Amino acid sequence: VAARSRFQKPVVHGILVASMFSAIIGNAFPGSIYLSQTLKFVAPVPVGSAVVARVTVAKVKHINGSTVASMTTCVTLQEGENGDVEGLEGRGGGGGGAGEGVW
Repeated sequence: VAARSRFQKPVVHGILVASMFSAIIGNAFPGSIYLSQTLKFVAPVPVGSAVVARVTVAKVKHINGSTVASMTTCVTLQEGENGDVEGLEGRGGGGGGAGEGVW
């Protein structure tokens, strides 16, 4: 079936790829709450591909006793000699309660 698809090989579902962002944020900011995420699926991620997921804090705000961070997100396919290819990009944000000491 995959050979007849527009990708011509099995690909990883985009939301599964994007789930790495939650893991990164949860490990970097324990106790944080993932508030939102927008995604743009730029290229397919073939099954078995090596990828690098990045989350970068772009902005930090203090609102009503909580700290809210806006972040940029990106997944890059490691393509070796042919150069790297961006597979997914987005923006997300999370916040922690005042007593949690997240940020």
